[in-house]
Amino acid sequence: MNRVRRQNIAAVQQASTVSFIQEGAIVRTVPEVPGFPAQQADSEIREAIRANLAAKGYDFLPSNGSADLLIGYSIGAREESDQYIEAYRGRFGQINHISTREDNYIEGSLVIDLIDAESGQVVWSGWVERDIRSPLRDRRSEVISEAVRAIVTELPAR
Repeated sequence: MNRVRRQNIAAVQQASTVSFIQEGAIVRTVPEVPGFPAQQADSEIREAIRANLAAKGYDFLPSNGSADLLIGYSIGAREESDQYIEAYRGRFGQINHISTREDNYIEGSLVIDLIDAESGQVVWSGWVERDIRSPLRDRRSEVISEAVRAIVTELPAR
């Protein structure tokens, strides 16, 4: 599920330069997601954000530069559980058999905020939530790339 909150779209459209809030790793996941090491995920998220924002026409500056917009992002994970109850009815409507099934999985989220460097106000925010139950070790880069693309697609081009 993708969501976007546009607080000050004019500030986003007028901006031409962006930089990350800080250069060091800022990703931490709680609970730890197997196959999703935070250090590697951080560099992959940054690279995906850079590529997608560059495609939208934004120029990157080092974090100590004077960019128009600052980029902040965070990831999260939580354990989820869906329960399904199925009732099988007989010929005359009486319940003959009931079965229950529980589906446990991890739901991950990625949030990207654009912050006006001058005012410190969030001017645009986008996020995505996804079921990440399949083994991420083999698909981590693909999942990150898809999530960032889904979020940045909603951002106006320069």
